[in-house]
Amino acid sequence: GLIAWRSSTPGREARGRWLLAMAPLTIGLVLVDALVAEPLGAAWLPADRLVDGLHWALVVGGALGVATLGARLARPRVVIPLALAACVPLAWGPYEPGLSLWPWAGQWPKEPEVTRGLRLDALWPALQAAPPGRILFVRSGVSLDWRPEWWRPHTHLTALTPIRTGRAIIGGTFTHPSPVAGLIYTGSATNRPLTLLAEQRDGRTLFGVPLESLGAETFDRLAARLGISTVVAMDEDAGVAPFLVSNPALRRSARIGSFNVFVFHDSREEPTSIGPQRWRVPVAPDASGWAGLAIAYSPLWVARAGGTRIPTRRDALGLLEVMPPAGTAVVELEHRAGAAEWAGVAVSLLSLGALGLLSIRRARA
Repeated sequence: GLIAWRSSTPGREARGRWLLAMAPLTIGLVLVDALVAEPLGAAWLPADRLVDGLHWALVVGGALGVATLGARLARPRVVIPLALAACVPLAWGPYEPGLSLWPWAGQWPKEPEVTRGLRLDALWPALQAAPPGRILFVRSGVSLDWRPEWWRPHTHLTALTPIRTGRAIIGGTFTHPSPVAGLIYTGSATNRPLTLLAEQRDGRTLFGVPLESLGAETFDRLAARLGISTVVAMDEDAGVAPFLVSNPALRRSARIGSFNVFVFHDSREEPTSIGPQRWRVPVAPDASGWAGLAIAYSPLWVARAGGTRIPTRRDALGLLEVMPPAGTAVVELEHRAGAAEWAGVAVSLLSLGALGLLSIRRARA
């Protein structure tokens, strides 16, 4: 990167020079996040994740440096072999194969192998026939070997459950920045950074509570609020979780491989799609008139009862609540784009237009 900066001159070689600003910019972001934002509690992403961007910036800068050096040497063809010779010793780490963050070909099992080995081909039909409602996976993934470390080889193939079964799931997939994810992983839907990965919590906690300490009453209340009808737990988790094995509201409906499937005795009603981004949802208001829905809150929700718009709000779990008129049994929800979304569309269109005009101008020049 330094070679490209020092040797580039106005003209053709300097066209990519702006990319070199990525490295100092990402260094600044990492320092601000680590030294200022995180101590103040204002961080939303750990600084070590921002380092990934710095690594990319250094790679881009190094590539520009190699290209610039090759353009200025009498024998440019020797640059690439020399660059590779310098990088190979640095890329060969003790934990991963050289030049790659992934195992060599043949070391990582393919989807058909994992599906057969874990018996997902039998689990998915069983879940497809489960009672209406969401399916909760106690873990975000499934281990592929016996080691206890959270970073051991594992798969998130259970994330394909909605595709393979048409059923909505909670858990069984990667972490993602949403209030419901925060509720599942930490027990709170407040806006704060997730400082531990989902894999680090697998087999240890659920809703922020150790598996062996999570009571059946608390679990049943959260499951009902989230519209969960079915729970999938691994053998090692089901054996230590009293909210599963000694919960009178649940029954074990199947054991498939190392998966244990539990279903609730009472039923769960799911929202019915009535159009693009529109749903019909049954409601049961409490004494205060508010009705909790098993749907994540968004300020873009528009709720109607009998064609009349009704109030909405966010509850402590990050879920949606509505206030329908007395005697209302069903409300209609519509998710509309707001000012921020339309502003984003406008910025994207303006950017595309500007890039198009710039490209035409350069082509004419």
